[in-house]
Amino acid sequence: MKVAVFSTNPYDRTFFLAANRQAGHELVFFEPRLTSQTCPLASGFPEESDLFFEGLSNRLIQDDVFSRMLTFPNVIITGHQAFFTQNALEAIALETLGNITAFEQGQPPPGLVKVELVTASA
Repeated sequence: MKVAVFSTNPYDRTFFLAANRQAGHELVFFEPRLTSQTCPLASGFPEESDLFFEGLSNRLIQDDVFSRMLTFPNVIITGHQAFFTQNALEAIALETLGNITAFEQGQPPPGLVKVELVTASA
């Protein structure tokens, strides 16, 4: 599968290429982040057009479940955390390529966790 990989640095490429040896995808690296201005670079690649990631910290949350979770005293919501280590970069590359391979084969990602909201009836 031909895959566009955005916002990459030389160290990212090293780990992605090593992890991709077994998967055999055609990886094309782009240094800029994926934005509305750079998305034309993804032309010719299988795209997830309905999913576009951008900073939304200045907008109100429209998700009722997420908003409700914020009201519980035992819930902590944090931003994405990562470490600039060899193990972290290898794990990110392997997980990403595993997800790409699953997508290509029409399967759910191997690390998919299904969460169901259970409410108590009164």
